[in-house]
Amino acid sequence: MFSASLSLDPGHRAPIYDARLNIFGNRLATCSGDQLVKIFEVRENSLLQLAELGGHQGPVWQVDWAHPRFGTLCASAGYDSRVIFWQEKETGWEKLYEYSEHSGSVNTLSFASERFGLKLACGSNDGSISIHSYDHVNGRWEAVKIENAHSQGITSISWAPAVPIDEEQKIFEPRFITCGNDTFLKIWAFRENSWELEKVLVAHTDFVRDVAWCPIVYDGLHKILSVGQDRQVLLWRSKAIGKEEWGFEQITKTEGAIWHACWSPCATLFTISGEDNKNTFFREYGNNWVEIKEENEGNGEAETNA
Repeated sequence: MFSASLSLDPGHRAPIYDARLNIFGNRLATCSGDQLVKIFEVRENSLLQLAELGGHQGPVWQVDWAHPRFGTLCASAGYDSRVIFWQEKETGWEKLYEYSEHSGSVNTLSFASERFGLKLACGSNDGSISIHSYDHVNGRWEAVKIENAHSQGITSISWAPAVPIDEEQKIFEPRFITCGNDTFLKIWAFRENSWELEKVLVAHTDFVRDVAWCPIVYDGLHKILSVGQDRQVLLWRSKAIGKEEWGFEQITKTEGAIWHACWSPCATLFTISGEDNKNTFFREYGNNWVEIKEENEGNGEAETNA
């Protein structure tokens, strides 16, 4: 099923908390407990370090890349309550914008689809969400805060893909989902110039560690993965977001807590990882998601369109 795996050392001096490829797969951003963000060029069997960015004053939890239409730009979130935007210019990488209005660790961040402009959502231990947008007309950054979004802090955030909620009128609404230690998933939608809570999804029984909105919508069907301390992998579905209830099924229940879930770009696969220190892959067969076992791998066939 998979051609090969490659282990590379980015040279951080403390645990690595996140690593993200850009949309082309040729740049890698990493962040660590050593307070650094590193940028690499991805080569066939190696990494070439392009920059070492020091702006945080504590562990850096997460990084994400903006769409390339906005230039070579990434953002980082850390324990020091800061969100920092980094941009590559002719003279090298530099800090573009910094936000420090959270009162707790910023645990998670995610860029929206480029259709909605240069927009980033962040979640903090203080229970609030900050949404950062660049105003191209006035040439300035704007930030909006949603207070008391989760009572025990926010652990993950994920944007919905940019698809119209009304096919006839081609109406697009920015929308994202958050999760937290309060066991809830919450969907937020932008309507009439403000963010509002659209739906609360309840099924987990312990801290929810990660949530991932499927990047592809088939036949109007939205999907969301959620995982957490209760060892459940839940798949949520809705045919008409904003109008219809979300249903869910338990894909599996693991032996240990699950920390991360991720879709492949074409949504034919997803992977989970957690306390067992493994990446476990699932593929859809018919209407069922099936774990890809090790004995079925290594048959020489590389999956190139997953």
